[in-house]
Amino acid sequence: MKKPAQRKNTFSILVIVLFFLIIGVIVLNSQKSRINEQRPQITTNQIKTFQSKNLKFSISLKPDYKINEKAGRIELLNSGGVINIDRNGTNFDNLKEYLNDLDKRNRVEIVKEEYKTINNYSTVFRKLKFPSGEIQQGYTLFIDNWVYNIYSNVESLFTNLDQIVQSFRYTP
Repeated sequence: MKKPAQRKNTFSILVIVLFFLIIGVIVLNSQKSRINEQRPQITTNQIKTFQSKNLKFSISLKPDYKINEKAGRIELLNSGGVINIDRNGTNFDNLKEYLNDLDKRNRVEIVKEEYKTINNYSTVFRKLKFPSGEIQQGYTLFIDNWVYNIYSNVESLFTNLDQIVQSFRYTP
C-alpha cells in the first residue's frame, strides 16, 4: 500500500504532465493556424471566367485583370502589364508549318521552344528575343485552322500565361 506522500507526488506529477500536454496542444494549434494564414490560397471565388464570342474562346483568370476586347485581339491588363491574346486564320495544315513560315518573315531569335498538347490542342511554348532586345514569352495554339497567340513581354506575368493557357477552351 502506497503512503499518502507517494500518492501526493504521483498526483502532482500527473497534473504537471497534463498541464504541459495542454500547453503543447495549444501552441501547435496556433502554429498550424499561423502557417495556414501565411499560405496564399486561390479559391474558385478568386478566379473569373471570360468568354470572347468574337474570338470564340473562354479562359479563367484572376479578378485583378481588366479586359479590353478589340477586333482580333484581347488585352488582359493589370498593374503589372499586359497579356495579349490574338487569333489569326491560316491555310497551313499544322502549327509547325505555320511557325516556320512566320519565323522566316519575322527574324526573331528562338530562345526556347517546346511543342506540347494542352487540352487536346496542338500547342507550342516559345520564348523569343526580338532584334530590339525585347523578350517575349507565350503560347501558340492551332485549332481548326485558327492560330491563337497568348503572350506577354512582362516577365512578372509569365507565370500567369501558364494558368491562362491551361484554362483555354475553344468555343466554336
